[in-house]
This record gives sequence, C-alpha cells and structure tokens, in this order.
Amino acid sequence: MTTYSLGEIEAQCKKAARGAGMAWGMAEEAGKSARWLAAQGLDGPLILANWLNEMPLTGRGALDCEDDVWAARNGVMCPITAGTLVADRAADLAKSPMKLTKVAHPALMLFALQASAAWLSMPLSIRWAGFRARLAPQHAPVWSGDTRAPNAALITCMVDDAQPADAVVEPIWFPQRISLNPDSWSALETLAARTYVPASAASRAVGAGAGLSDND
Repeated sequence: MTTYSLGEIEAQCKKAARGAGMAWGMAEEAGKSARWLAAQGLDGPLILANWLNEMPLTGRGALDCEDDVWAARNGVMCPITAGTLVADRAADLAKSPMKLTKVAHPALMLFALQASAAWLSMPLSIRWAGFRARLAPQHAPVWSGDTRAPNAALITCMVDDAQPADAVVEPIWFPQRISLNPDSWSALETLAARTYVPASAASRAVGAGAGLSDND
C-alpha cells in the first residue's frame, strides 16, 4: 500500500467531490470528513468515493422536516449535507435530540459530530441500526458497529450524558501518514480528473504544455 499525508488525502478528496459536482463549500467539508475518518484508521476516502459515485443517481434534493425528523425530498440524504445540518443546528441539538432519515454512508457524518461536540464543549452520540458512536471534546472517539454501512434508515444525534467509567482526557494525536488501499486512491483520482481542463490548441499556444512546438 502507498502512504499519504492527511493533507494529501483531504486535498484529493476535495477535488474528487468537486469532480462529482459538489459546490466548493460542501467539497471542503467532504475532504475534512474523509480525512478525519482516515486519521481514525478507517478508509474514509473509499467511503467518500462510494458516495460520490452514487450521488448522481440519487440527486441532492432539498431537505424537509416533518414530525421532528429531517429527510431529503428525493428520499436519499447526502451524508455531507446531513453533517452540515447537524453542525448548523448544534445549539438546538444541545437541548433536544435530532433525527434524520435515509442517510447514505452515514460514517461521513462523524466528523461533523466531533466538531459540534468541540463547539458545544459537551459529548454527543450518534446512532443508527447496528451502530453507536460517542464523540467528546479532548477524548478519542468511541464506537461500535459497522462504519461501512451504505445507508441508515434512521439516525439519532443527541447529547451523551453517560460518562464511561474509564474515560480519560487524551491528547489530540494524528498519524503523520496513512496507508490506503490502491483502489481507494484510484477511485478518487477518477473523480478528481473531471475537474481538469482538457488541453486545446489555444491553451497550448499561450503557454500551457509545450506549446505549438517542442524543441526539448
């Protein structure tokens, strides 16, 4: 496996998100989310690539809230949109639980929950069928279940008042380099390539590439 720095992972994931059609702001959040997962030892880039490849098929419809449950109008909620929604409503989350339905690749929400926990200075939990995570300021994240779930029928985010008996404040630590499966990086490169501008005779004439002649 090839190793990459966290900065390289974030930059490539951001470009891949842009290639898939995400706006700049959302693409930046996608890069941060995948980077955070990679720092936790998970294949965040592959999880993100899987969603980006599905995204054109499901669309990115607006969100509605009915009976205190958030849902995408097209039936499938983007996990980056879901994470941004939770982060934007963190103050409300501190008062009452927040529910979201039919979220794709929900592991991509974990970074937003961690950031919200830090902003609120209180631990938060996120749950869906077969998975639960606790994210707290200055503590390593703790979870149980499959982070590779392709979708979650119902997600609940809330303040986590339960204090683990062995909870300790841990220093923030990030690995210098991450080993990634070649297939993960290849999937990102394919998506990122959509952002590249094809060469043309006009662009070469003004200095892009070798120009009209190559005497090297």
